[in-house]
Amino acid sequence: MSTRAAIAKLNTNTNEVKLIYCHSDGYLEYTGKILNEHYNSEDKVDELLSYGDLSIINENIGEKLDVPFHDYTAFAEKKQCRFYMRDRGEKNKEATDLSNTNCAENALLEYGFENMDVDIVYAFDTVLQRFYVYKDINSMGDKLEVELNEL
Repeated sequence: MSTRAAIAKLNTNTNEVKLIYCHSDGYLEYTGKILNEHYNSEDKVDELLSYGDLSIINENIGEKLDVPFHDYTAFAEKKQCRFYMRDRGEKNKEATDLSNTNCAENALLEYGFENMDVDIVYAFDTVLQRFYVYKDINSMGDKLEVELNEL
């Protein structure tokens, strides 16, 4: 069974939030570690979100490969993400924008856990310039690097 995750960019000052769905390996030891080490700036998060929902994250965005989408080995060898739109040609998999809400953090958690049915939410806070992790809809966000150090 997959560990599904939402990956988001959150600005608590302006109540702006965008998020994408990540289908596989969303657990801290994999997706959390990759986000912390390779997507730890606003520019990198923006680039990741610009490709929309993904099957699995990896160390780099990469490029469209001339291989079938299910060729996991080719993507893994290049340590690149597998996106539904770019790599499988799906439509309507763009990042979801929840910016027109009163509380972006609450909207993010509700949408992620209830609408996307994810197991974990990662949110890059643009004010504090770091990732936070939420393990359920009622949790307070914990600093991702702290959670990783506790593994």
